[in-house]
Amino acid sequence: YRVYRYAHVLLWRAECAVELGDLVTALTYVNMIRARAANEVVMGRCRTFQQPSTVYGLSDVDYSLPAANYLVGQYASFPNQAYAREAVHWEFRLEFSMEGYRFFDLVRWGKAAETLNPYIAKDVQFRTFLTGAVFNAGQDEYQPIPQAQIDVQGSDILTQNPGY
Repeated sequence: YRVYRYAHVLLWRAECAVELGDLVTALTYVNMIRARAANEVVMGRCRTFQQPSTVYGLSDVDYSLPAANYLVGQYASFPNQAYAREAVHWEFRLEFSMEGYRFFDLVRWGKAAETLNPYIAKDVQFRTFLTGAVFNAGQDEYQPIPQAQIDVQGSDILTQNPGY
């Protein structure tokens, strides 16, 4: 089964509200996320980010300090739908960084090619195996459906994804 964080549900709701033109509701949900992120009640700031031999031993965490050492302000308003949409997209990026959702968000927003291709172009200098790699819009958003499944179900039920 899949487990979703409450923050994910709130941001999905904010995303829907933006697309429906309900910017006040979207603002409310985004600010709920930002208020939680700024919460100084969570204690335990890392003193170092170097891995000790004990792998993140308790001595590297100071539990007398708040975990968050950054300022997170709230949005006063969303002046228009485009601004609200970008704010929600930014919150997805911040809230779920390193959790494996970004690719699927970019595909859903139609931003995969415009975001990934410049990244690949810069990253190739460090990862030479990416030479010649490119994100193909219209194909790389989806995986191919195994031909064996199409054969079992019938092509009238299952059709291959575009580009395969």
